[in-house]
Amino acid sequence: MWKELLVLQVVPGKLLRLSLPDGRVEILVEDAGAFPDGVVVESGTVCWTTMGEPVVNAAEPGEAGQDFSRRNGGVHAMDLDGGTPREVVPVGVITTGKQLTSDGAGTLYWGDREGHRISRVRVDGSGLTDLVVNPPEEGIMGECIGVAVDPARGHLYWTQKGPVKGDKGRIFRAALETPPGESAGNRSDIEVLWSGLPEPIDLHIEGDWLYWTDRGAPPGGNTLNRAPLPAADASGSAPEILAGGFEEAIGLAVDGEAGVAYVSDLCGHIRAVPLTSGTAIGGRQRDIATLSHPLTGMAGPGGEDGGLRRKNRPSRSGTDESQVLIRSLIFPLCIKCPSSVNFGLACRDAIRSLYSTEGTQRMNATQGAAQGMGEGALGAVSPAGNGQVVQPPVLGGPEETDYYLLGELLTEEQQQLRHRVREFMDREVSPVINPYWERAEFPHALVPKLAELGIAGFQIPGYGCPGMSNVTAGVVIMELARGDLSMSTFMGVHSALAMTSVALLGSEEQKQRFLPAMARMEKIGAFGLTEPAHGTDVVKLQTTARRDGDSYVLNGYKRWIGNATFADYVIIWARGDDGHVGGYVVEKGTAGFDPQVITGKTALRCVQNAQISLRDVRVPAENKLAGGETFRDTEKVLLASRYCVAWESIGAAIAGYETALAYAKERKQFGMPLAAFQLIQYRLARMLADITSMVCMQSRLAQLMDEGKYSMPQVALAKMHYTERARAILSDARDMLGGNGIILDYHVARHLCDIEAIDTYEGTDSVQALIVGRDITGYNAFAPVTPNPSH
Repeated sequence: MWKELLVLQVVPGKLLRLSLPDGRVEILVEDAGAFPDGVVVESGTVCWTTMGEPVVNAAEPGEAGQDFSRRNGGVHAMDLDGGTPREVVPVGVITTGKQLTSDGAGTLYWGDREGHRISRVRVDGSGLTDLVVNPPEEGIMGECIGVAVDPARGHLYWTQKGPVKGDKGRIFRAALETPPGESAGNRSDIEVLWSGLPEPIDLHIEGDWLYWTDRGAPPGGNTLNRAPLPAADASGSAPEILAGGFEEAIGLAVDGEAGVAYVSDLCGHIRAVPLTSGTAIGGRQRDIATLSHPLTGMAGPGGEDGGLRRKNRPSRSGTDESQVLIRSLIFPLCIKCPSSVNFGLACRDAIRSLYSTEGTQRMNATQGAAQGMGEGALGAVSPAGNGQVVQPPVLGGPEETDYYLLGELLTEEQQQLRHRVREFMDREVSPVINPYWERAEFPHALVPKLAELGIAGFQIPGYGCPGMSNVTAGVVIMELARGDLSMSTFMGVHSALAMTSVALLGSEEQKQRFLPAMARMEKIGAFGLTEPAHGTDVVKLQTTARRDGDSYVLNGYKRWIGNATFADYVIIWARGDDGHVGGYVVEKGTAGFDPQVITGKTALRCVQNAQISLRDVRVPAENKLAGGETFRDTEKVLLASRYCVAWESIGAAIAGYETALAYAKERKQFGMPLAAFQLIQYRLARMLADITSMVCMQSRLAQLMDEGKYSMPQVALAKMHYTERARAILSDARDMLGGNGIILDYHVARHLCDIEAIDTYEGTDSVQALIVGRDITGYNAFAPVTPNPSH
């Protein structure tokens, strides 16, 4: 089990050592050369490649302006126990050194990107040989990046990533030795194992599995992937995505004994990802450190004790420190991520200048991947001030909040489904959601796993949907929200709005055409109702749908439309030629449909809300929802969705209460647990009372809905009351956690921010109150009219 990692900082070029138990970073090589990329430990020697200085075209910003085609790359080495770095392959002999690996017997292998080749050399510099050479005319499609060797089977693997975000990446295999009578540029044994990948980068073989990073576009890109090594003459099987949401994923190192993969990216993050076997981290993944500069290659240690064999040396300080910034201990922390490692010499010089003046900012990471990831997230420094941390409490089970044993009223099947969803959120979502939330990114890699729960469509019967009762659907939504409100909102938009629109208002043909793939979550839905000028008064929406032959032509704008930037089907509500509102299914890629993500949000940051411009969007007539004739039909969908949002508020409140209760039992002040103080007990009791009353009230509403005895005002009362109480509970929970309450690792801060959006969408607190008020008084306070004499 590893204790340390070697990490390359591409700009400025440094070789670092990261201690996994305590997060300390030491600079092993101050000047590792120009743009170092791949690193490996072989025979007591650390070796690394450099890409060399690019030629910069100032007129072309970013990666497009960086030309690495000059031959000024190299391979370098240094003994682990100290000494001066030396050249294994002198600078200028190769073009662009990329990932580096070894066979464990003294031979190094690497990809030469602009050189369009895979090469090898002995650690002592002898035996330089090209193994694969692609024709220069192949251009970017022939550039070789990652490399892995399988000496036991005699195989060589490599990646060719293809164009940026081009989904043309490939992984190849050939023999370690060039076939007799053939040359590196004319081999007959090359197999294409995978094609059409986003942008595969670094490779690693562990046992019978091939692992690789991918820096392409989500959902397949910016991921860690694996697949079984294919049999002879067989193509690779569909890869399994182990983790996603990286920011230009590059480096990869796999500790097979511990069952942990480490991934680095160009925003300076290092994340530890659990594998399905091993003993180290019990199923949780996390960013273990964030460094202040872009990272490329990583390597595990060469020592049998899991550490690097080297002479003792003092830890560096001051301007020589790596300036480790542990995400979990500093909040908020913004690190600007370059879109590519090739971001120019001017940027490099600026960073080097910054690096020399930042001073000492090193912090010790109080948790390493192998030691702490099974125990929860990083927490706060303990009162003793000795650098140790108090682990955030794990959220409790249903017994923490089910004070009146309402769970016993659920059927065995309902209880099992609730447990499955809760376990999924605790295992798959909670450990990884905070970095996505910080970056305002949607975790696309979670969607296939979410689909396996079989819950998409909620109450919709048939068409592959689960056909839940309203009680069952409510419990499922509550558990989703308890884990994360962004994910529950994503599912609510997809299932309760988009799918329900089709289920309630679509023809049989439309249901058969759209719903099955949406139930499998192969196709994602969105719901476009709100407009820039019409929120509460959306009944006055201005988007138009003009009939033109066998199509409708849509024009207008929509705003705050969740999922819209990546949805396959967006239900756009527009006013037809007859003045009535109808629903139109706009399919992904339709000309004139332009969704632009709304940035700068402080709530539901993972949800990709968009402002949509519709300019002569032509929708086939068969995509107009057959049963959507007036806004009254739209309200049928809104009622079903508002019911789901009410359950979300309860789930968020439960998350806040469970965390506050567990924290109060563990945290000590003045020599006593917080839970022993009267004011804390009072606040916890009030939280529990609110949650219990909400669950009782909502359970009865669910029964009324199953019996068809419900009304919009009843649902509005629930949404109004629950969001108000959830805001109060989460505010109290954040206050009870003190400073720790604003650290994302405890999840309360995220929920507290997100509940503000829940309070607003599907009708604000004030709007819900006016709906109820109109019903109980007979007066329409939206626009006063003569009261209903029956009241």
